[in-house]
Amino acid sequence: VLPLTENIFNSLRTSGTKRPISIIEVIKNIAKGMKCKEITKYFTLDKEGNPLKSHPAVPPEDAKWCHDFMYDSDPPVTFHRACLILRRRLFPFHYDPYPWVKGRDETNVEVLKSLMAIYLHRAEVQNLRGLKEDPADFNSHLYQPELGGKNKQSVPDCERIISPGVFKFLEKKGHTSGATVLKLLHNWHKAVDGRGLSEDQRSTYCEELKCWLLDDWMPWHREVKDYSQIDVNRPVKGICGLTREVIVSLLANLESRELRRIEYIQRNIKPRSSSTDDVESFISLLHEILGLNFDLKQVFSELPKILNEFRKKTDKDLQFYY
Repeated sequence: VLPLTENIFNSLRTSGTKRPISIIEVIKNIAKGMKCKEITKYFTLDKEGNPLKSHPAVPPEDAKWCHDFMYDSDPPVTFHRACLILRRRLFPFHYDPYPWVKGRDETNVEVLKSLMAIYLHRAEVQNLRGLKEDPADFNSHLYQPELGGKNKQSVPDCERIISPGVFKFLEKKGHTSGATVLKLLHNWHKAVDGRGLSEDQRSTYCEELKCWLLDDWMPWHREVKDYSQIDVNRPVKGICGLTREVIVSLLANLESRELRRIEYIQRNIKPRSSSTDDVESFISLLHEILGLNFDLKQVFSELPKILNEFRKKTDKDLQFYY
């Protein structure tokens, strides 16, 4: 899932032979395939204080810390214990990393593979940060923004399932948590496609949905918003039954929209320019001038007149604005 662009997400989600997959799953599969003896060498120092074997994703200073913690503690701690504490240090103080296997104590092999999954993910983040063109900033945003989604949407289905009538029914039946979720999704839909909302209100609705998702997946996001520190071992499934790919696509959509909103403010661009409102207005104007059926040649032929009429309808500073 991370780091990710919408284009990469759309291609990656269809790469599974039986179901959609995410980049987190790819990274975890790489970690699963690594041998315990090989990983151990990354965290074991030789007589000169260097790792027995280096890996580009594992910082040498972390291997040194692990070694010093083992032998400088009184009494000395085991390698297994040192790896557990090292993994704990990779996240905010109040967060306990998600175990490789839940419900029992992890073995040394499982802790090492969990560590490698974290390091592999963060190394990929650093690679994207270092791109010469369009570097990613995962301290502030979930993914490298890129508008290129190809997923089709069904507005009628959305309006039927996520509607005030449905969540009022759920509230009446006592299903308050389900109603709350539907309200969040309903408000997000209004923020994206609704009309008559201020940009601040749209931003608030998107932020509320994003917080609901991240409260489960990245509990410390309200205090430390650093997406590069997401716990790749923590499952994202189980958030109200939503699948991993839905969670990822929702977060990518929410982050992308907030980035665009900020960009519009900085560039002094009309917030809803090229949105559904403007596109529908332009299409209706084409029908008004060219008729119900027309082709591209007719559009280009009448384009100056079309744009002039469109400007009259949108530019209030014109004398003939209407």
